[in-house]
Amino acid sequence: MVLEKEDRWAAHQPGNNSNVVHAGLYYAPGSAKARMAVAGNRSIVDFARDNGVGVRVCGKLVVATSDAELPATGGTRAAGRAPTGCRRP
Repeated sequence: MVLEKEDRWAAHQPGNNSNVVHAGLYYAPGSAKARMAVAGNRSIVDFARDNGVGVRVCGKLVVATSDAELPATGGTRAAGRAPTGCRRP
């Protein structure tokens, strides 16, 4: 059951989505959030391909904006390579 507070769907969110399928890159590898994000990512890409909907898996660019952020990029890279992280096409 889905309960909606408003008198119409999506009253508190944009009518259009960003067309981004999230990979769970920022969640701890192996966590429930990471597993669910990856499963959802694979499911939507498979669904699109199975139904003739164009989908492009193009990856993600993670950028450090300062030297202080550089150490964190290593953890993000490791999460992206983890079995429950982002997969390459």
